[in-house]
Amino acid sequence: MSANSNKSVKRDLSADIDTKHLTNGISEVDVLTDEGRKMSLRKKLKVEHSELEGKNNETQVEVDKSVIGDCNTDAGCILIPSVAKGEPSVPSEQSVTATEMSNESQVKVEFEVEDLTGLEGAAFQSRLPYNSMTDHEIECFPDVDKSSQRLLRNFLYIRNRLLQVWLENPKQQLVVEKGLRHIESPYNNDKQLVTRIHAFLDRHGFINFGVFKRVKSLPTKKHGKQINMELHKINQKCPLYDSNGSAVPKEKDEMVEKEFNRLLEATNYISHELDFNSVGGKPVSLGQALEWIIQLQENNVKRKQIQHLKSVIGLQEKLKANQIQMVSLKEKIIDLQKHHKDQNDTKGNKDITQEFAVRSILRDLNKACQEWDQLVEQQSEIESKLQSLESLPPSDVYLSSRDRQILDWHFANLEYANATPLTNLSLQNWDQDDDFEFTGSHLVVRNGYSCVPVAMSEGLDIKLNTAVRQLRYNKNGVEVCTTNARTNNNPITYKGDAILVTLPLGVLKQAIDSSNQNVINTIQFVPALPEWKVSAIQRLGFGNLNKVVLCFDRVFWESQNHLFGHVGSTTASRGELFLFWNLYRAPVLLALVAGDAAAIMENVSDDVIVGRCIAVLKGIFGANMVPNPRETVVTRWSADSWSRGAYSYMAVGSSGSDYDSLAAPVAPNSGDQSTESSATPRVFFAGEHTIKNYPATVHGAFLSGLREGARIANQFAGCPYAQSSSRN
Repeated sequence: MSANSNKSVKRDLSADIDTKHLTNGISEVDVLTDEGRKMSLRKKLKVEHSELEGKNNETQVEVDKSVIGDCNTDAGCILIPSVAKGEPSVPSEQSVTATEMSNESQVKVEFEVEDLTGLEGAAFQSRLPYNSMTDHEIECFPDVDKSSQRLLRNFLYIRNRLLQVWLENPKQQLVVEKGLRHIESPYNNDKQLVTRIHAFLDRHGFINFGVFKRVKSLPTKKHGKQINMELHKINQKCPLYDSNGSAVPKEKDEMVEKEFNRLLEATNYISHELDFNSVGGKPVSLGQALEWIIQLQENNVKRKQIQHLKSVIGLQEKLKANQIQMVSLKEKIIDLQKHHKDQNDTKGNKDITQEFAVRSILRDLNKACQEWDQLVEQQSEIESKLQSLESLPPSDVYLSSRDRQILDWHFANLEYANATPLTNLSLQNWDQDDDFEFTGSHLVVRNGYSCVPVAMSEGLDIKLNTAVRQLRYNKNGVEVCTTNARTNNNPITYKGDAILVTLPLGVLKQAIDSSNQNVINTIQFVPALPEWKVSAIQRLGFGNLNKVVLCFDRVFWESQNHLFGHVGSTTASRGELFLFWNLYRAPVLLALVAGDAAAIMENVSDDVIVGRCIAVLKGIFGANMVPNPRETVVTRWSADSWSRGAYSYMAVGSSGSDYDSLAAPVAPNSGDQSTESSATPRVFFAGEHTIKNYPATVHGAFLSGLREGARIANQFAGCPYAQSSSRN
């Protein structure tokens, strides 16, 4: 499970509230392990029933405050002060490291590495291909790409070796001089190439990130600060309880979960193998496809029933025909027996004709008896087949009502993973980021992710209680107009060379909607954002997820279980309080509300919501076991004017390229994204909604901050790894 970082602290309890928002919650981190990157066929769900096996990585998460990162103020903007071209650039160090966390790679790594200590393992842990350049590296080192294979081999060795040296001691700054000492001959002969590669890795956060001992001090003379960030492994076992409070049998749960996975595999086949992604010119949603497949499965059940009944009727007709033959044959046998008896009872000597007649009747009688035996055997065979068919009839339904309820729980879990009802998800692209998911155990930050921005904010000139009202940009720079967030007065204008916008996608959607200009906390861009940026903002989805925090005086649930699920009684209510978390060694439960229920909950009072929670818990644990909570918190992220939702998703009609468009900087008069503009970009964008490979996650937001930090530094302080004019 991953977390979103686009939230600001609301109250003292906020560090215990929200698993998806950086400053608001019990937040979970995926940490790379020696198993490497996991390749999956579907989006990894937020809760899986099988116990995770493998190593429980002991991980230290630390902070270096010298970072241009994705840490939102209330306004969600980071102003870049004016910097002269000739001034020394400040390295864009990273704010958080989870041991092997590193910058984004645009290339899918489709191999697994057993030895993570070698060069191949170093590249793998940095999410870079071991034996080829990424598109980004090709863009930054065109001379290497267009040169000989020998230079390419040198580049890859130097890059991988520097990564290896850094990972061997990530607590100490890797300076270029140390890197040169560790690069063997003849690769260390080209010191200029080593210096350029080191500068590239340093600028883009592949080395020298997190908390480490500096060999060379920063020009600002600021020192990194380590924070106490405890990580705990989550027990993935998640028992389910149905609407009447009884536990769902494990066999039933596993059977339905298997069918759930089969349904997702079927949608994947329909979309990617059959290329069935639109109907009547309109794109199909994942929810539509799933319901269609369920209907087809139900139709298939009916077809099997019809085929079964046809088989029964066919055998019955055969049995009927067999009985008719036996009745007719029986009459014939009786008649032959009578004639045979009459012939035998004739007194006196028989002539040859009479003898022939007797023997002829006897022959016919024997033949009839043989036919009778055959018909009796056929009757027995038909009756056996009929008995077999009638004893093993096909299922009357594809899913029983209880099966459908459990299936809906899994659908609710998928809606939680994507922060939206399944009918809003793109069938074709909803899981486009799967190949880049982290592997490893699910871990939680004991005190919430809020400890990161709180620590980073120390000593920094962050303008609290300051809301951005207007953002003006032109060829000379930017101006940010603000007011007091509470009173909407005391206007102040800040000026700079550029601005990094980390506004949540929901706030951006509100900003581009002309009908919302009078709505509270609506930011105005002057001039308006270009059409290509606006279109991407409109296409990409921004979902909702709500939570209910219940603080009790005592623990009344099984404390060893961090999770337990509640199966709703109807499809419409499947996301209502479908999952409960217990992540602290404290009497605190956190209930999740996903899908359509998350939107409905926004318009319901806290008392009603909490009352419903208590009713569900009493149904599971017993009325006498569940006390009244002493304190509660209910979130309503969609109504929150500082977020307008939870995190992004692939909406119907959107694609991964929309994330790239959202990440692209804006220059004055940049009307066409594909057209090369001579104007200097002034407005830069970061956040979970701007990173295609890791959307809707904390690490995605973090990496987008590193990306933009490098982009801005290159733009205004120069590129330290650019090709020297002296190189041929």
